[in-house]
Amino acid sequence: MAKLRKNWRSTGLVAGMLFLLVAGWTSANVLLFQQAAPEDLLPENSFLYCRIDGSEDHQAAYEQTAEFKAFYESGLADVFEGLIDAAVSRDNTGNAEKIRAAASDLLAHGFVFGASLPQGEANGIPIPTV
Repeated sequence: MAKLRKNWRSTGLVAGMLFLLVAGWTSANVLLFQQAAPEDLLPENSFLYCRIDGSEDHQAAYEQTAEFKAFYESGLADVFEGLIDAAVSRDNTGNAEKIRAAASDLLAHGFVFGASLPQGEANGIPIPTV
């Protein structure tokens, strides 16, 4: 009988530990991996709001526009890319390539931009938020 109680205790202990592990993991996932809309990350007192969807989602529609034809088919895009390549090649620190990669990612996937005034300051400088 004592052996049976000992088995039930150890089984109960393992089940309790397993329950705490699952409950803790579930809570951590909810708290750490919440999906918030980008607009929700801007301060409430934002006075400027700009959302760019990004070109990746609209590429097929964009290729049908006159702007695409004027910019890409005329060769104007190649001129701008050449200017950017020249500027990047002059940078010895490697920062220009990082900036180019970040800008390319933002333009492809989109971003939200906002600006707000510091709370409690009447004549504060606006704070940009990307």
